[in-house]
Amino acid sequence: MIDGTAEEFFSMTISLPKRTACLLLLVVAITAATATSHAQSLASATAAVASAGPNASPGDRPWWRSAQLNGVASSPSAPTEWGPDSNIAWKVDVPGRGHATPCVVGDQIFISTAVEGAEEMRLLSFDRATGAEGWNTLLHSGGFMHIHSKNSHASATPACAGGRVFALHMVDGDASIDGGGEGVYLSAVGLDGEILWQKKAGPFTTKHGYAPSPILYGSTVIVSGDSENAGAFVAAFDQATGEEVWRTGRRDNASFGCGVVATIAGREQLVIPGCDETVSYDPTSGEMLWRVDGPSLSAANTVAFDSQKVYSSGGWPQKNLLAIRADGSGDVTDSHIAWRKTKAVCYVPTMLVQGQRLYTVSDDGVATCYDTESGDTVWVKRLGGGFSASPIMVGDSIYLTDESGKTHVIKAADEFKPVAVNDLADGGFATPVVLDGKIFLRTSHQLYCIAE
Repeated sequence: MIDGTAEEFFSMTISLPKRTACLLLLVVAITAATATSHAQSLASATAAVASAGPNASPGDRPWWRSAQLNGVASSPSAPTEWGPDSNIAWKVDVPGRGHATPCVVGDQIFISTAVEGAEEMRLLSFDRATGAEGWNTLLHSGGFMHIHSKNSHASATPACAGGRVFALHMVDGDASIDGGGEGVYLSAVGLDGEILWQKKAGPFTTKHGYAPSPILYGSTVIVSGDSENAGAFVAAFDQATGEEVWRTGRRDNASFGCGVVATIAGREQLVIPGCDETVSYDPTSGEMLWRVDGPSLSAANTVAFDSQKVYSSGGWPQKNLLAIRADGSGDVTDSHIAWRKTKAVCYVPTMLVQGQRLYTVSDDGVATCYDTESGDTVWVKRLGGGFSASPIMVGDSIYLTDESGKTHVIKAADEFKPVAVNDLADGGFATPVVLDGKIFLRTSHQLYCIAE
């Protein structure tokens, strides 16, 4: 560029031949227009990245955890008492078995399930208002792989965006698509039940099965697979076509933690626990932002988070809960772990953050409330029973569903305040979904709509 003010420049052109001056002015005009266009494009791209995290329509719960990805329901209230014959708007039988939580978008509820006798993996749609089945689509058939007795062949919660429902399943070589072989397969299904595309996301081998849910980010769907053998990965795929956008290798180990994309410490981060580390990635590229050692070799939940910290827990072989400041870079094990706990730690249930309180329930039924700043225990209470579903918050109440089908309702407070214990007399591992004052709860054999 030419130094000096515009007035000096145009004065200079007067002394040049007319044609030369005109050409010079044209070049400067084109350069300025190009610079402006580039600046506008850069601003648009920056804005797109800044808003690339998933946004749910009001009244929907299109992915694992909640619309805000934190387990806090958008509905201000929901029933606190119910039973097999009370406060039940409708219930329907769900064929097969699965721990996947319902995905609710518009007037549809999507359920992933596995019919074990026929060895079929299916995606179902139910009417949100009545529970009537809309469609039942076969995604994979044959060759169920070995899993842990507390896992299922349909534990990943579907995610929905752009008129597509995304489902993940562990498939063996006999049931793979186009000879892809054993691994994790990603399916994109239209809202009418038609399969739009399917592909192998990556290799996967473990004796305990698969669990992580698909993660939506911008125009991509992110899949992770912490496999026992070579090939552990996290990768992003284009939602419209299934084409791979990026892929990053992970430590080879059997772990089942589900990642989450959230704005933490002023930047968007994809955080995944497991394989004896907690790692934050750039969700646009898969590049590592930071990592810490721990909490354990195997994690089976999703990290909790607030505006500045990540809370990561794991339960095998050691039990650890880490509070990690999320503004670091590189290996921050020695500098960014704010506090840790080793007792009553949750392995499968995901933790819940609200304000300056972290609420947890361990797999063996010990509920605990921590101060997020100090790590001090605010209260602890043994509920009893086994827990795999994650706690959710509705208004000022917390709902905790155990494996026998009982849901404990307690107040979110600085002392333990029980409200009710509700029993549907049917076990289950899925987390409740609360929308518009209604609870959608999948049990071992049925899908319930609970409403006053």
